[in-house]
Amino acid sequence: MREITKKRTEIILKALQDKHDLEYCTAYGERRYNDPEVGILFANWNHISRPLQDYLEEAGYSLEWSDEWYIDYDNDKAWRTSPDSYGWVCAVKFCDGYVITPDDDMSEWIAECALTDSDQPMSALPDWITPDDIIAQGFELFAGHLESGLHPGKTDDPRAITKKAVDSGASQVVFRIAEASQFYIVFECYIRQQLGRD
Repeated sequence: MREITKKRTEIILKALQDKHDLEYCTAYGERRYNDPEVGILFANWNHISRPLQDYLEEAGYSLEWSDEWYIDYDNDKAWRTSPDSYGWVCAVKFCDGYVITPDDDMSEWIAECALTDSDQPMSALPDWITPDDIIAQGFELFAGHLESGLHPGKTDDPRAITKKAVDSGASQVVFRIAEASQFYIVFECYIRQQLGRD
């Protein structure tokens, strides 16, 4: 059995950081991942030997591919940026020069995803945001269980729905992904009414 010491591990980590741009954080933000005993290491593991990887895992680290994760250093959490299943939905949003995560205020998510017309670039709130979260921001359900995908009948169009909602008096429209799968998504549409309307 190999000897694992704090000093030896520190030397290895420093060498990997210098040579392979090794990154680190303490915890997973991502659902369904258990936090490791010590922390998470991110690198291109193709260039690091299997015995060294085994050593780091025995020392209490989880090893992840650096090109599949975003590290939120402000909150010391890791979030996936590449799917790990057909039902995976990205929990973070890459904006113009910054990233918002589940640790950010709901108003920031609404500001990034809310629409005022059907010609805007579209994005949807992720599935970890609940209908109650959206309603608490002053929205109401406009259309639920909408579907888009490869199967017949799954043809709901967010642009047409946005136009219909705005034409009916909505000042803002926001979509939420309710379910993702290999061949379709289920989503919902919420609206915020114009001020002064009932």
